[in-house]
Amino acid sequence: MPSEQDNTALAAIIVAIIAFFVTTGQLLQQIFGTAVGYRHCQASVIGEWATLTRRKWRWSEFRFETKYTTPNIRLIEVEDCARLTKVRLITGDLESRRRTHVTSISNPDDDKSGDQVNPDDDESGDQVGWLALLDQLHLFQENYRMKGITPNITIDRPMLEMNCPAITLRERSWDLIPPDIIRPVATSTVGDIIALAHRLGMGWSDLRPGDGIMRAEGGGRSIVSTAVRGFGVLLQFNYEPAKYDVSNYDGTVPSTPADKLGFGIIESGIGFGDIEIESTNETEAAKEVMHLLNIDRAVISKYGEYMEQSGNSLGFSDILGMWAPFMTLPGSSVVRVMKVLRDVDRGPTCSREGFVAFYLRLKKSKKEGACSEQMLYLLSTYRKLKEKWDSGWQLPMHGGRGFAASPEFLSEIRKLWSEVADRFREKHSSTSPFLFFHVLQAHRTQAVEYPVLAKAALNDTAQREKIEEGLGSSMDLEMAAGMHLYIDRIPLVVSFMKKKGIHDERLVIDTWWTLIFRAMLWHRGHDIMEGKTRGYGGIPVSPSFWGSKLPVYIA
Repeated sequence: MPSEQDNTALAAIIVAIIAFFVTTGQLLQQIFGTAVGYRHCQASVIGEWATLTRRKWRWSEFRFETKYTTPNIRLIEVEDCARLTKVRLITGDLESRRRTHVTSISNPDDDKSGDQVNPDDDESGDQVGWLALLDQLHLFQENYRMKGITPNITIDRPMLEMNCPAITLRERSWDLIPPDIIRPVATSTVGDIIALAHRLGMGWSDLRPGDGIMRAEGGGRSIVSTAVRGFGVLLQFNYEPAKYDVSNYDGTVPSTPADKLGFGIIESGIGFGDIEIESTNETEAAKEVMHLLNIDRAVISKYGEYMEQSGNSLGFSDILGMWAPFMTLPGSSVVRVMKVLRDVDRGPTCSREGFVAFYLRLKKSKKEGACSEQMLYLLSTYRKLKEKWDSGWQLPMHGGRGFAASPEFLSEIRKLWSEVADRFREKHSSTSPFLFFHVLQAHRTQAVEYPVLAKAALNDTAQREKIEEGLGSSMDLEMAAGMHLYIDRIPLVVSFMKKKGIHDERLVIDTWWTLIFRAMLWHRGHDIMEGKTRGYGGIPVSPSFWGSKLPVYIA
Protein backbone atom coordinates (compact mmCIF):
# COMPACT_ATOMS: atom_id res chain seq x y z
CA MET A 1 0.00 0.00 0.00
CA PRO A 2 1.19 3.50 -0.83
CA SER A 3 2.59 5.31 2.13
CA GLU A 4 1.38 8.63 3.39
CA GLN A 5 4.50 10.19 1.91
CA ASP A 6 3.62 8.79 -1.53
CA ASN A 7 0.08 10.22 -1.30
CA THR A 8 1.45 13.61 -0.37
CA ALA A 9 3.83 13.53 -3.33
CA LEU A 10 1.03 12.48 -5.70
CA ALA A 11 -1.18 15.27 -4.44
CA ALA A 12 1.66 17.74 -4.90
CA ILE A 13 2.16 16.55 -8.49
CA ILE A 14 -1.56 16.89 -9.25
CA VAL A 15 -1.64 20.39 -7.76
CA ALA A 16 1.47 21.30 -9.76
CA ILE A 17 -0.07 19.97 -12.99
CA ILE A 18 -3.27 21.90 -12.35
CA ALA A 19 -1.26 25.01 -11.54
CA PHE A 20 0.74 24.51 -14.73
CA PHE A 21 -2.37 24.30 -16.88
CA VAL A 22 -3.99 27.25 -15.12
CA THR A 23 -0.85 29.33 -15.49
CA THR A 24 -0.45 28.22 -19.11
CA GLY A 25 -4.10 29.07 -19.79
CA GLN A 26 -3.67 32.48 -18.20
CA LEU A 27 -0.49 33.05 -20.19
CA LEU A 28 -2.17 31.96 -23.46
CA GLN A 29 -5.14 34.14 -22.63
CA GLN A 30 -2.88 37.11 -22.12
CA ILE A 31 -0.92 36.31 -25.29
CA PHE A 32 -4.04 35.85 -27.44
CA GLY A 33 -5.50 38.89 -25.74
CA THR A 34 -2.73 40.93 -27.34
CA ALA A 35 -4.63 40.50 -30.64
CA VAL A 36 -6.46 43.78 -30.15
CA GLY A 37 -9.63 44.08 -32.22
CA TYR A 38 -9.93 40.40 -33.01
CA ARG A 39 -13.34 40.08 -31.36
CA HIS A 40 -14.53 43.02 -33.51
CA CYS A 41 -13.87 40.93 -36.61
CA GLN A 42 -16.17 38.02 -35.82
CA ALA A 43 -19.07 36.71 -37.91
CA SER A 44 -21.58 38.59 -35.77
CA VAL A 45 -19.95 41.82 -36.94
CA ILE A 46 -18.67 41.25 -40.49
CA GLY A 47 -20.55 38.10 -41.52
CA GLU A 48 -18.71 35.67 -43.80
CA TRP A 49 -15.75 38.03 -44.04
CA ALA A 50 -14.79 36.76 -40.57
CA THR A 51 -13.31 33.66 -42.23
CA LEU A 52 -10.57 35.90 -43.63
CA THR A 53 -9.59 37.28 -40.20
CA ARG A 54 -6.31 35.97 -38.76
CA ARG A 55 -3.74 36.58 -36.05
CA LYS A 56 -0.12 37.26 -36.97
CA TRP A 57 2.60 36.67 -34.38
CA ARG A 58 5.20 39.42 -33.95
CA TRP A 59 8.30 38.08 -32.19
CA SER A 60 9.88 41.50 -31.80
CA GLU A 61 6.89 42.65 -29.74
CA PHE A 62 5.93 39.23 -28.38
CA ARG A 63 2.27 39.71 -29.30
CA PHE A 64 -0.36 38.86 -31.88
CA GLU A 65 -1.41 41.40 -34.50
CA THR A 66 -5.00 41.22 -35.83
CA LYS A 67 -5.21 41.04 -39.60
CA TYR A 68 -8.65 41.46 -41.14
CA THR A 69 -9.83 41.63 -44.74
CA THR A 70 -12.50 43.97 -46.10
CA PRO A 71 -13.61 44.90 -49.62
CA ASN A 72 -12.53 47.85 -51.68
CA ILE A 73 -15.78 48.68 -53.50
CA ARG A 74 -15.51 50.17 -56.96
CA LEU A 75 -17.08 50.51 -60.39
CA ILE A 76 -15.21 48.85 -63.21
CA GLU A 77 -15.60 48.33 -66.94
CA VAL A 78 -16.39 44.65 -67.45
CA GLU A 79 -13.81 44.57 -70.25
CA ASP A 80 -11.08 45.45 -67.74
CA CYS A 81 -11.81 42.31 -65.72
CA ALA A 82 -10.04 40.19 -68.32
CA ARG A 83 -6.69 41.68 -67.24
CA LEU A 84 -7.46 42.43 -63.56
CA THR A 85 -7.51 38.93 -62.12
CA LYS A 86 -8.00 40.02 -58.51
CA VAL A 87 -11.25 41.87 -59.23
CA ARG A 88 -14.46 40.10 -58.20
CA LEU A 89 -17.58 41.28 -60.02
CA ILE A 90 -20.84 41.84 -58.18
CA THR A 91 -23.38 40.19 -60.48
CA GLY A 92 -26.13 39.07 -58.09
CA ASP A 93 -25.86 35.33 -58.73
CA LEU A 94 -24.98 32.76 -56.09
CA GLU A 95 -21.39 32.26 -57.26
CA SER A 96 -20.75 36.00 -57.17
CA ARG A 97 -22.20 36.22 -53.65
CA ARG A 98 -19.87 33.46 -52.49
CA ARG A 99 -16.85 35.10 -54.07
CA THR A 100 -17.72 38.41 -52.41
CA HIS A 101 -18.61 36.77 -49.07
CA VAL A 102 -22.13 38.20 -48.91
CA THR A 103 -24.86 36.00 -47.48
CA SER A 104 -28.20 36.50 -49.20
CA ILE A 105 -30.40 38.76 -47.11
CA SER A 106 -33.44 39.34 -49.28
CA ASN A 107 -33.75 35.77 -50.59
CA PRO A 108 -32.34 33.23 -48.11
CA ASP A 109 -33.30 30.31 -50.39
CA ASP A 110 -30.54 31.40 -52.76
CA ASP A 111 -27.89 30.66 -50.15
CA LYS A 112 -27.29 27.14 -48.81
CA SER A 113 -24.79 27.99 -46.11
CA GLY A 114 -27.40 27.97 -43.37
CA ASP A 115 -26.07 31.34 -42.22
CA GLN A 116 -28.81 33.57 -43.65
CA VAL A 117 -29.58 36.93 -42.11
CA ASN A 118 -33.09 38.28 -41.80
CA PRO A 119 -33.11 42.07 -42.18
CA ASP A 120 -35.85 42.30 -39.55
CA ASP A 121 -33.75 40.52 -36.91
CA ASP A 122 -32.14 42.73 -34.28
CA GLU A 123 -28.89 40.78 -34.59
CA SER A 124 -28.40 41.91 -38.16
CA GLY A 125 -28.22 45.48 -36.88
CA ASP A 126 -24.92 44.60 -35.20
CA GLN A 127 -23.27 44.02 -38.55
CA VAL A 128 -21.27 46.57 -40.48
CA GLY A 129 -23.17 48.73 -42.99
CA TRP A 130 -21.00 47.79 -45.94
CA LEU A 131 -22.47 44.27 -45.86
CA ALA A 132 -25.89 45.78 -46.53
CA LEU A 133 -24.39 47.95 -49.28
CA LEU A 134 -22.86 44.90 -50.98
CA ASP A 135 -26.14 43.03 -50.70
CA GLN A 136 -28.07 45.93 -52.22
CA LEU A 137 -25.62 46.05 -55.11
CA HIS A 138 -26.14 42.32 -55.64
CA LEU A 139 -29.91 42.83 -55.66
CA PHE A 140 -29.65 45.53 -58.30
CA GLN A 141 -27.29 43.46 -60.43
CA GLU A 142 -29.70 40.53 -60.17
CA ASN A 143 -32.45 42.85 -61.36
CA TYR A 144 -30.26 43.87 -64.30
CA ARG A 145 -29.70 40.21 -65.17
CA MET A 146 -33.46 39.65 -65.23
CA LYS A 147 -33.72 42.51 -67.74
CA GLY A 148 -31.13 41.15 -70.12
CA ILE A 149 -27.83 42.44 -68.72
CA THR A 150 -25.38 39.67 -67.83
CA PRO A 151 -21.73 40.73 -67.44
CA ASN A 152 -20.19 37.46 -68.65
CA ILE A 153 -16.74 38.40 -69.91
CA THR A 154 -16.16 35.03 -71.58
CA ILE A 155 -19.46 34.63 -73.46
CA ASP A 156 -21.45 37.84 -73.74
CA ARG A 157 -19.13 40.12 -75.68
CA PRO A 158 -21.62 43.05 -76.02
CA MET A 159 -21.85 43.29 -72.24
CA LEU A 160 -18.23 44.42 -72.11
CA GLU A 161 -19.73 47.91 -72.43
CA MET A 162 -21.23 47.47 -68.98
CA ASN A 163 -19.90 49.31 -65.96
CA CYS A 164 -20.21 46.86 -63.08
CA PRO A 165 -19.73 47.16 -59.31
CA ALA A 166 -16.87 45.01 -58.09
CA ILE A 167 -14.57 44.48 -55.15
CA THR A 168 -10.94 43.73 -54.47
CA LEU A 169 -9.82 42.22 -51.19
CA ARG A 170 -7.66 44.32 -48.91
CA GLU A 171 -6.01 42.94 -45.80
CA ARG A 172 -5.44 45.50 -43.08
CA SER A 173 -3.97 45.66 -39.60
CA TRP A 174 -6.14 46.59 -36.63
CA ASP A 175 -3.13 48.52 -35.33
CA LEU A 176 -3.97 51.29 -37.78
CA ILE A 177 -7.60 51.66 -36.67
CA PRO A 178 -8.29 54.85 -34.66
CA PRO A 179 -9.77 54.26 -31.20
CA ASP A 180 -13.06 55.92 -32.22
CA ILE A 181 -13.74 53.14 -34.76
CA ILE A 182 -14.84 49.84 -33.29
CA ARG A 183 -15.72 47.86 -36.43
CA PRO A 184 -13.78 46.98 -39.59
CA VAL A 185 -14.29 49.41 -42.46
CA ALA A 186 -14.54 48.86 -46.21
CA THR A 187 -13.02 51.35 -48.62
CA SER A 188 -14.03 53.11 -51.79
CA THR A 189 -13.53 56.46 -53.51
CA VAL A 190 -15.68 59.57 -53.72
CA GLY A 191 -16.22 59.13 -57.46
CA ASP A 192 -17.35 55.51 -57.20
CA ILE A 193 -19.58 56.05 -54.15
CA ILE A 194 -21.43 58.92 -55.83
CA ALA A 195 -22.05 56.83 -58.96
CA LEU A 196 -23.13 53.79 -56.91
CA ALA A 197 -25.50 55.95 -54.86
CA HIS A 198 -27.11 57.11 -58.11
CA ARG A 199 -27.43 53.48 -59.23
CA LEU A 200 -29.26 52.69 -55.99
CA GLY A 201 -31.72 55.54 -56.49
CA MET A 202 -30.23 58.06 -54.07
CA GLY A 203 -29.85 61.80 -54.53
CA TRP A 204 -27.33 63.98 -52.70
CA SER A 205 -28.59 66.56 -50.22
CA ASP A 206 -25.06 67.68 -49.25
CA LEU A 207 -21.80 66.84 -50.95
CA ARG A 208 -18.60 68.37 -49.58
CA PRO A 209 -16.17 65.48 -49.20
CA GLY A 210 -13.28 67.91 -48.70
CA ASP A 211 -15.03 69.00 -45.49
CA GLY A 212 -15.98 65.45 -44.58
CA ILE A 213 -19.67 65.95 -45.42
CA MET A 214 -21.58 63.54 -47.69
CA ARG A 215 -25.32 62.92 -47.35
CA ALA A 216 -27.61 61.06 -49.72
CA GLU A 217 -30.98 59.35 -49.52
CA GLY A 218 -33.70 57.84 -51.65
CA GLY A 219 -35.46 54.54 -52.26
CA GLY A 220 -35.35 53.66 -48.57
CA ARG A 221 -31.55 53.99 -48.53
CA SER A 222 -29.30 56.62 -47.02
CA ILE A 223 -25.65 57.55 -46.70
CA VAL A 224 -24.34 59.85 -43.97
CA SER A 225 -20.75 60.77 -43.22
CA THR A 226 -18.55 61.48 -40.25
CA ALA A 227 -15.10 63.06 -40.42
CA VAL A 228 -12.66 61.05 -38.29
CA ARG A 229 -9.59 63.04 -37.38
CA GLY A 230 -6.39 61.52 -38.72
CA PHE A 231 -8.36 58.92 -40.68
CA GLY A 232 -10.69 60.42 -43.27
CA VAL A 233 -14.36 60.47 -44.27
CA LEU A 234 -16.33 57.63 -42.66
CA LEU A 235 -19.64 56.72 -44.34
CA GLN A 236 -22.58 54.85 -42.90
CA PHE A 237 -24.98 53.08 -45.26
CA ASN A 238 -28.51 52.30 -44.05
CA TYR A 239 -31.66 50.92 -45.61
CA GLU A 240 -35.29 50.36 -44.63
CA PRO A 241 -36.17 46.65 -44.83
CA ALA A 242 -39.77 47.58 -45.72
CA LYS A 243 -38.45 49.12 -48.95
CA TYR A 244 -36.00 46.32 -49.71
CA ASP A 245 -37.75 45.20 -52.89
CA VAL A 246 -36.05 46.58 -56.02
CA SER A 247 -38.38 44.95 -58.54
CA ASN A 248 -40.33 48.19 -58.97
CA TYR A 249 -37.21 50.15 -59.84
CA ASP A 250 -35.25 49.44 -63.03
CA GLY A 251 -32.16 51.38 -62.08
CA THR A 252 -30.22 53.48 -64.54
CA VAL A 253 -28.38 52.07 -67.55
CA PRO A 254 -25.20 50.50 -66.08
CA SER A 255 -22.64 52.07 -68.39
CA THR A 256 -19.99 54.78 -68.05
CA PRO A 257 -21.74 57.35 -70.30
CA ALA A 258 -24.96 56.93 -68.30
CA ASP A 259 -23.09 57.28 -64.99
CA LYS A 260 -21.46 60.47 -66.25
CA LEU A 261 -24.85 62.15 -66.70
CA GLY A 262 -25.24 62.08 -62.92
CA PHE A 263 -22.12 64.24 -62.71
CA GLY A 264 -23.30 66.74 -65.31
CA ILE A 265 -21.11 65.25 -68.05
CA ILE A 266 -22.43 64.50 -71.53
CA GLU A 267 -20.03 62.13 -73.24
CA SER A 268 -19.70 62.61 -76.98
CA GLY A 269 -21.23 60.23 -79.48
CA ILE A 270 -20.03 62.18 -82.52
CA GLY A 271 -16.28 61.94 -81.93
CA PHE A 272 -15.58 64.96 -79.72
CA GLY A 273 -14.82 65.60 -76.06
CA ASP A 274 -17.24 65.56 -73.16
CA ILE A 275 -19.49 68.48 -72.29
CA GLU A 276 -19.09 69.27 -68.59
CA ILE A 277 -21.79 71.30 -66.84
CA GLU A 278 -20.62 73.04 -63.68
CA SER A 279 -23.45 75.54 -63.12
CA THR A 280 -26.30 74.54 -60.82
CA ASN A 281 -28.58 77.27 -62.16
CA GLU A 282 -30.51 75.92 -65.17
CA THR A 283 -30.18 79.05 -67.28
CA GLU A 284 -26.50 79.38 -66.55
CA ALA A 285 -26.00 75.67 -67.29
CA ALA A 286 -27.58 76.04 -70.74
CA LYS A 287 -25.51 79.14 -71.46
CA GLU A 288 -22.41 77.27 -70.30
CA VAL A 289 -23.04 74.42 -72.76
CA MET A 290 -23.72 76.85 -75.59
CA HIS A 291 -20.45 78.57 -74.81
CA LEU A 292 -18.65 75.20 -75.03
CA LEU A 293 -20.24 74.76 -78.46
CA ASN A 294 -18.81 78.15 -79.52
CA ILE A 295 -22.24 79.69 -80.03
CA ASP A 296 -22.13 83.44 -80.64
CA ARG A 297 -22.19 85.40 -77.36
CA ALA A 298 -25.07 87.60 -78.54
CA VAL A 299 -27.16 84.48 -79.25
CA ILE A 300 -26.31 83.04 -75.83
CA SER A 301 -27.27 86.25 -74.06
CA LYS A 302 -30.54 86.52 -75.98
CA TYR A 303 -31.47 82.93 -75.24
CA GLY A 304 -30.58 83.33 -71.57
CA GLU A 305 -33.09 86.15 -71.30
CA TYR A 306 -35.73 84.00 -72.99
CA MET A 307 -35.12 81.13 -70.54
CA GLU A 308 -35.47 83.45 -67.56
CA GLN A 309 -38.76 84.79 -68.86
CA SER A 310 -40.31 81.54 -70.11
CA GLY A 311 -38.98 79.12 -67.51
CA ASN A 312 -38.13 76.48 -70.14
CA SER A 313 -35.22 75.59 -72.39
CA LEU A 314 -37.07 74.50 -75.52
CA GLY A 315 -35.00 75.07 -78.62
CA PHE A 316 -31.91 73.98 -76.77
CA SER A 317 -33.24 70.92 -74.96
CA ASP A 318 -32.53 68.38 -77.74
CA ILE A 319 -28.76 68.82 -77.31
CA LEU A 320 -28.58 65.55 -75.31
CA GLY A 321 -29.89 63.36 -78.14
CA MET A 322 -27.60 65.06 -80.64
CA TRP A 323 -24.40 64.88 -78.61
CA ALA A 324 -24.55 61.77 -76.41
CA PRO A 325 -23.62 58.19 -77.37
CA PHE A 326 -26.22 55.44 -77.36
CA MET A 327 -26.26 54.21 -73.77
CA THR A 328 -28.81 51.39 -73.64
CA LEU A 329 -26.94 48.09 -73.66
CA PRO A 330 -27.48 45.37 -76.29
CA GLY A 331 -30.20 42.88 -75.39
CA SER A 332 -31.31 44.89 -72.37
CA SER A 333 -34.64 46.53 -71.55
CA VAL A 334 -33.10 48.93 -69.00
CA VAL A 335 -33.43 52.37 -70.61
CA ARG A 336 -33.47 54.89 -67.76
CA VAL A 337 -30.83 57.63 -67.73
CA MET A 338 -30.40 60.63 -65.47
CA LYS A 339 -31.59 64.11 -66.35
CA VAL A 340 -28.57 66.27 -67.04
CA LEU A 341 -30.36 69.47 -68.14
CA ARG A 342 -33.85 70.86 -67.85
CA ASP A 343 -36.31 69.91 -70.62
CA VAL A 344 -33.95 67.39 -72.26
CA ASP A 345 -36.98 65.08 -72.30
CA ARG A 346 -38.99 67.69 -74.25
CA GLY A 347 -38.50 69.06 -77.73
CA PRO A 348 -39.06 68.33 -81.44
CA THR A 349 -36.52 65.47 -81.57
CA CYS A 350 -38.11 63.55 -78.68
CA SER A 351 -41.83 64.26 -79.14
CA ARG A 352 -44.38 62.42 -81.25
CA GLU A 353 -45.36 65.68 -82.91
CA GLY A 354 -41.77 66.30 -83.99
CA PHE A 355 -41.57 62.78 -85.43
CA VAL A 356 -44.75 63.26 -87.48
CA ALA A 357 -43.62 66.64 -88.81
CA PHE A 358 -40.18 65.21 -89.70
CA TYR A 359 -41.79 62.36 -91.66
CA LEU A 360 -44.28 64.63 -93.45
CA ARG A 361 -41.57 67.03 -94.57
CA LEU A 362 -39.38 64.19 -95.86
CA LYS A 363 -42.31 62.84 -97.88
CA LYS A 364 -43.02 66.32 -99.22
CA SER A 365 -39.38 66.75 -100.26
CA LYS A 366 -39.50 63.43 -102.11
CA LYS A 367 -42.70 64.46 -103.89
CA GLU A 368 -41.07 67.72 -104.94
CA GLY A 369 -37.96 65.89 -106.16
CA ALA A 370 -35.78 67.59 -103.56
CA CYS A 371 -34.60 64.44 -101.77
CA SER A 372 -30.99 63.34 -101.97
CA GLU A 373 -29.97 59.69 -101.74
CA GLN A 374 -29.30 60.13 -98.00
CA MET A 375 -32.71 61.72 -97.41
CA LEU A 376 -34.42 58.89 -99.31
CA TYR A 377 -32.55 56.39 -97.14
CA LEU A 378 -33.75 58.18 -93.97
CA LEU A 379 -37.31 58.28 -95.31
CA SER A 380 -37.21 54.56 -96.11
CA THR A 381 -35.77 53.75 -92.68
CA TYR A 382 -38.41 55.83 -90.91
CA ARG A 383 -41.19 54.18 -92.96
CA LYS A 384 -39.95 50.67 -92.12
CA LEU A 385 -39.87 51.49 -88.41
CA LYS A 386 -43.37 52.95 -88.60
CA GLU A 387 -44.73 49.91 -90.45
CA LYS A 388 -43.04 47.39 -88.15
CA TRP A 389 -43.82 49.06 -84.83
CA ASP A 390 -46.98 50.90 -85.83
CA SER A 391 -47.48 54.09 -83.81
CA GLY A 392 -45.14 52.73 -81.10
CA TRP A 393 -42.15 54.05 -83.03
CA GLN A 394 -43.53 57.58 -82.73
CA LEU A 395 -44.67 57.37 -79.09
CA PRO A 396 -42.38 59.09 -76.57
CA MET A 397 -40.20 56.90 -74.40
CA HIS A 398 -40.20 59.42 -71.56
CA GLY A 399 -42.77 58.83 -68.85
CA GLY A 400 -44.20 55.61 -70.33
CA ARG A 401 -41.98 52.83 -71.62
CA GLY A 402 -44.61 50.29 -72.67
CA PHE A 403 -43.71 47.64 -75.26
CA ALA A 404 -41.22 49.99 -76.88
CA ALA A 405 -38.69 49.06 -74.23
CA SER A 406 -38.56 45.46 -75.50
CA PRO A 407 -35.02 44.23 -76.20
CA GLU A 408 -35.93 43.57 -79.86
CA PHE A 409 -37.09 47.14 -80.42
CA LEU A 410 -34.13 48.63 -78.56
CA SER A 411 -31.63 46.46 -80.43
CA GLU A 412 -33.02 47.64 -83.76
CA ILE A 413 -32.93 51.30 -82.69
CA ARG A 414 -29.38 50.93 -81.39
CA LYS A 415 -28.24 49.27 -84.60
CA LEU A 416 -29.81 51.97 -86.77
CA TRP A 417 -28.33 54.74 -84.61
CA SER A 418 -24.88 53.48 -85.57
CA GLU A 419 -25.67 52.52 -89.15
CA VAL A 420 -27.16 55.89 -90.11
CA ALA A 421 -23.92 57.69 -89.28
CA ASP A 422 -21.62 54.91 -90.55
CA ARG A 423 -23.37 54.80 -93.89
CA PHE A 424 -23.08 58.57 -94.22
CA ARG A 425 -19.38 58.56 -93.32
CA GLU A 426 -18.63 55.75 -95.77
CA LYS A 427 -20.30 57.66 -98.57
CA HIS A 428 -18.43 60.84 -97.68
CA SER A 429 -15.11 59.30 -96.64
CA SER A 430 -13.24 62.54 -97.25
CA THR A 431 -15.53 64.48 -94.93
CA SER A 432 -13.87 66.01 -91.88
CA PRO A 433 -15.17 64.69 -88.52
CA PHE A 434 -15.70 68.31 -87.58
CA LEU A 435 -18.61 68.48 -90.02
CA PHE A 436 -21.09 66.98 -87.54
CA PHE A 437 -19.88 69.37 -84.86
CA HIS A 438 -20.17 72.45 -87.05
CA VAL A 439 -23.63 71.50 -88.32
CA LEU A 440 -24.74 70.87 -84.75
CA GLN A 441 -23.32 74.27 -83.82
CA ALA A 442 -25.15 75.91 -86.73
CA HIS A 443 -28.40 74.15 -85.82
CA ARG A 444 -28.16 75.19 -82.19
CA THR A 445 -27.58 78.80 -83.21
CA GLN A 446 -30.84 78.77 -85.19
CA ALA A 447 -32.89 76.46 -82.97
CA VAL A 448 -32.74 78.64 -79.87
CA GLU A 449 -35.14 81.06 -81.58
CA TYR A 450 -37.74 78.34 -82.14
CA PRO A 451 -39.94 78.92 -79.03
CA VAL A 452 -40.62 82.56 -79.91
CA LEU A 453 -41.06 81.82 -83.62
CA ALA A 454 -43.32 78.83 -82.88
CA LYS A 455 -45.79 80.97 -80.99
CA ALA A 456 -45.82 83.51 -83.83
CA ALA A 457 -46.36 80.73 -86.38
CA LEU A 458 -49.31 79.32 -84.45
CA ASN A 459 -50.93 82.77 -84.46
CA ASP A 460 -50.70 82.86 -88.26
CA THR A 461 -53.65 81.04 -89.86
CA ALA A 462 -51.76 79.77 -92.92
CA GLN A 463 -48.79 78.51 -90.96
CA ARG A 464 -51.02 76.94 -88.33
CA GLU A 465 -52.84 74.91 -90.97
CA LYS A 466 -49.51 73.58 -92.26
CA ILE A 467 -48.47 72.66 -88.73
CA GLU A 468 -51.78 70.92 -87.98
CA GLU A 469 -51.49 68.75 -91.09
CA GLY A 470 -51.23 65.07 -90.20
CA LEU A 471 -51.56 65.67 -86.46
CA GLY A 472 -54.27 64.46 -84.13
CA SER A 473 -56.35 66.91 -82.14
CA SER A 474 -54.63 65.98 -78.87
CA MET A 475 -51.10 66.68 -80.10
CA ASP A 476 -48.87 69.53 -78.96
CA LEU A 477 -48.78 71.98 -81.85
CA GLU A 478 -45.82 73.85 -80.43
CA MET A 479 -43.64 70.74 -80.70
CA ALA A 480 -44.73 70.17 -84.30
CA ALA A 481 -44.12 73.83 -85.05
CA GLY A 482 -40.60 73.39 -83.69
CA MET A 483 -39.72 70.66 -86.19
CA HIS A 484 -41.24 72.63 -89.08
CA LEU A 485 -39.19 75.66 -88.06
CA TYR A 486 -36.05 73.55 -87.77
CA ILE A 487 -36.54 72.41 -91.37
CA ASP A 488 -37.54 75.85 -92.65
CA ARG A 489 -34.32 77.30 -91.26
CA ILE A 490 -32.00 74.83 -93.02
CA PRO A 491 -30.92 77.58 -95.47
CA LEU A 492 -29.62 79.55 -92.48
CA VAL A 493 -27.61 76.49 -91.43
CA VAL A 494 -26.17 76.31 -94.94
CA SER A 495 -25.19 79.99 -94.80
CA PHE A 496 -23.56 79.45 -91.42
CA MET A 497 -21.50 76.57 -92.81
CA LYS A 498 -20.34 78.65 -95.78
CA LYS A 499 -18.85 81.11 -93.31
CA LYS A 500 -16.97 78.13 -91.86
CA GLY A 501 -15.53 77.41 -95.30
CA ILE A 502 -17.82 74.48 -96.19
CA HIS A 503 -19.60 75.36 -99.46
CA ASP A 504 -21.06 71.97 -100.38
CA GLU A 505 -24.74 72.78 -99.79
CA ARG A 506 -25.93 69.22 -100.46
CA LEU A 507 -23.44 67.80 -97.97
CA VAL A 508 -24.53 70.23 -95.25
CA ILE A 509 -28.23 69.49 -95.79
CA ASP A 510 -27.66 65.72 -95.66
CA THR A 511 -25.60 66.09 -92.51
CA TRP A 512 -28.39 68.08 -90.88
CA TRP A 513 -31.09 65.50 -91.68
CA THR A 514 -28.80 62.71 -90.46
CA LEU A 515 -28.03 64.51 -87.22
CA ILE A 516 -31.73 65.13 -86.47
CA PHE A 517 -32.73 61.55 -87.28
CA ARG A 518 -30.01 60.15 -85.03
CA ALA A 519 -31.26 62.36 -82.20
CA MET A 520 -34.75 60.94 -82.72
CA LEU A 521 -33.38 57.39 -82.61
CA TRP A 522 -31.46 58.23 -79.43
CA HIS A 523 -34.58 59.44 -77.65
CA ARG A 524 -36.51 56.33 -78.67
CA GLY A 525 -33.90 54.21 -76.90
CA HIS A 526 -33.70 56.09 -73.60
CA ASP A 527 -36.10 57.05 -70.82
CA ILE A 528 -34.96 60.25 -69.13
CA MET A 529 -35.79 60.37 -65.45
CA GLU A 530 -38.38 62.81 -64.22
CA GLY A 531 -37.62 65.32 -61.49
CA LYS A 532 -34.60 67.48 -60.87
CA THR A 533 -31.50 67.32 -63.01
CA ARG A 534 -28.48 65.18 -62.20
CA GLY A 535 -30.11 63.16 -59.45
CA TYR A 536 -33.17 61.89 -57.69
CA GLY A 537 -34.39 65.18 -56.28
CA GLY A 538 -30.98 66.03 -54.85
CA ILE A 539 -28.45 68.74 -55.58
CA PRO A 540 -26.51 68.69 -58.89
CA VAL A 541 -23.18 66.89 -58.66
CA SER A 542 -20.11 68.69 -60.00
CA PRO A 543 -18.20 67.07 -62.90
CA SER A 544 -15.05 67.44 -60.79
CA PHE A 545 -16.19 64.48 -58.68
CA TRP A 546 -16.25 62.10 -61.66
CA GLY A 547 -13.39 59.65 -61.24
CA SER A 548 -12.31 61.27 -57.96
CA LYS A 549 -9.90 58.95 -56.14
CA LEU A 550 -10.34 60.67 -52.78
CA PRO A 551 -10.63 57.69 -50.40
CA VAL A 552 -13.66 57.14 -48.19
CA TYR A 553 -14.28 54.50 -45.55
CA ILE A 554 -17.56 52.66 -45.04
CA ALA A 555 -18.41 51.70 -41.47
